[in-house]
Amino acid sequence: MLSIPADKLKELLDADGTVTADAFDAALKESARMGGDVSETLIARNTITQKYYFDLLAKIYHREKTENN
Repeated sequence: MLSIPADKLKELLDADGTVTADAFDAALKESARMGGDVSETLIARNTITQKYYFDLLAKIYHREKTENN
């Protein structure tokens, strides 16, 4: 599965005001403790939606979204 590196994701979310740096760092710490990806933690916490994350993936990797996303 494609993912966005944590530092890039933090930069994007902070730049658009979606997540503060402190909130992202807390999610990153929890994801490390749980052995998962920070994006999964942010989605599970309803901080971002899965659709929002997929939109970021499409933007970062310059891919067209499909109807399933």
